[in-house]
Amino acid sequence: MNRMTEIEARGLEPRAALLERQANDREAETPMLHRSVSGYYDSLERITRYRQQARDLRAQAERLRQETS
Repeated sequence: MNRMTEIEARGLEPRAALLERQANDREAETPMLHRSVSGYYDSLERITRYRQQARDLRAQAERLRQETS
């Protein structure tokens, strides 16, 4: 793996971890924050989106590692 690709792949992991933490925090707070059903469902959709983005970033990092190894 070349140095630039290694740096790029390593940079994706903290971003993915941040999205996971945000999803976990939002999931813990969602029942207390939302008084309306629509707000609750919007929050659940955001949690799902954060987790999907984290999976995508990790998959992208893995592809970069595999392509250049």
